[in-house]
Parts: sequence; C-alpha cells; structure tokens
Amino acid sequence: MRCYGYEKDTNADSPSELEEITIQAGPETLRAVAGFLLHVAEQMELHGEKFGHEHFEDHCHRQAGECRFIVASE
Repeated sequence: MRCYGYEKDTNADSPSELEEITIQAGPETLRAVAGFLLHVAEQMELHGEKFGHEHFEDHCHRQAGECRFIVASE
C-alpha cells in the first residue's frame, strides 16, 4: 500500500508520497470509511485491471468536508 496526498492550500501538480497518515474522525465516520473500503475491494475484484478509482464522497453521497478520500488500484 502506498499513500499520496496534497498539502492543504497548495497548487501542486501532483500528489506527494506520504510515509504516514493520520485519520482524525469519530466512530460514525470510521464506520463509513470501513464500508467504503470494503466496497472498493469488491469493485477491484469485480473489475480487475479495468478498475480505476473511487471517491469516498461519491460512495457516501455527501460533499467533501475537510479533505477528499480517493482509493485507486495498485
């Protein structure tokens, strides 16, 4: 697993690889993230190499609050 991200309020052209990530969230959000990750794993298995990426906000039908969470295949 590799993690990438953008620093807030910057205009970088591409994300930087991160060594560590921290998620600050409550139980309800963590359960939603867990469900999203299970959904993405199923989509990866279903679509194989054709899988591109999924957005947490699209899965949960809500607007991005403080950050966007995207999962892509290896």
